[in-house]
Amino acid sequence: MTRHITHRQEQIYRLRHHDFGGMSTKQVAAMLGVTPKCINSHMREMKKIAPQLFPILTQRQMDVYILYEKMGMTHPEVEKHLGMSAGTSGATVWYMRRKGMFLQPDCIHRVDTYSSWMDSKIRYKF
Repeated sequence: MTRHITHRQEQIYRLRHHDFGGMSTKQVAAMLGVTPKCINSHMREMKKIAPQLFPILTQRQMDVYILYEKMGMTHPEVEKHLGMSAGTSGATVWYMRRKGMFLQPDCIHRVDTYSSWMDSKIRYKF
């Protein structure tokens, strides 16, 4: 099989991508001993070669994505959980869509999942 990106690019991708390391450009640059400009150059090159690897979300965007898209929370619910305003939550969703992240329109579905932070929200146990 032909390799399209270099080992260094793969290393940078894994450190930056939200499913792997989720580090910022500055953190990756410091870890690898290069400049952030070098990291951004590698990222642009990878996007040309393999656009299917993108978008890459920040940690905050990933948190909003999980709560809004996967768990079906509304912007006011995300606001309460993450301590950000509903407007910031909405802007984050808008920016993720702009980056090319597919999100359900208005997220009208609910997903049955459970997290430990939900303990205090339980009204009826059966």
